[in-house]
Amino acid sequence: MTQLGVSCEQRSKQAYEGSIGLHRRRRSCLGSILWIGFPSVICATEISCSKRVIYHWQRHLFDNAAIVFADTKPASRQLELEAEVALLRAKLAKKEHVIAALSEELIDAKKLPGAP
Repeated sequence: MTQLGVSCEQRSKQAYEGSIGLHRRRRSCLGSILWIGFPSVICATEISCSKRVIYHWQRHLFDNAAIVFADTKPASRQLELEAEVALLRAKLAKKEHVIAALSEELIDAKKLPGAP
């Protein structure tokens, strides 16, 4: 026990539970404002904070929402198309090589004496 009759463990537990309560209140308040259309002034008075805090929470949410909803993984259809493009490019390169070889042989055959 400490001087106020509350142990260090109890104080840390209270602080942890208080932070969870804060997150729940913040989430509930922002949800009410954004999705239900509840006035922010009323919400601020219900959870005992100022409107400025509510607006700060909203700005923080909007600034970080892009990170949450960003599509970091390409779609499977896009991956299929990229693989098909790579395959077609390989085929084209092979055909270009064959055409170049045949053209070279034809030019060499025309250079021979007595060739048509």
